[in-house]
Amino acid sequence: MHEWETLAERRIREAMESGVFENLEGAGKPLNLEEEAFEDPDARTAHRLLRNHGFTLLWIEERNELRVAMEELRRQIGSCTAGHRKAPSEQNASCSQPEARYRVLHDLREKIDRMNRRIASYNLKAPSAQFHIIPLDSTKELGKAE
Repeated sequence: MHEWETLAERRIREAMESGVFENLEGAGKPLNLEEEAFEDPDARTAHRLLRNHGFTLLWIEERNELRVAMEELRRQIGSCTAGHRKAPSEQNASCSQPEARYRVLHDLREKIDRMNRRIASYNLKAPSAQFHIIPLDSTKELGKAE
């Protein structure tokens, strides 16, 4: 096999010296890595058409929507947590009184449960485990607020 490698290398070197590789299409430009080289050609064409017209696969759209919703939920939890650490005169009324605070935390726990159901539904649709979203841990998320 070593002889074939040497032959191939010699032919490539000769072609380079004679200028065969000059002025090739795309010379000096970065490779297009948007398309998966080993993807089924029919699927590649369909994905390219979707992408070029501003569409994406439904599970990708759902994943993006879930990430935005998770950030919003964490922001709500954070605002309640931040309000609890402030002086009583600066606290958010919904998080300062014990009964109101219990109600707010209960509502946040229910939102986390609903979010986890959405995540579980999404994970069933995702084509691979590498695209799964880890469900929220209500104890961990609300631990700071409690």
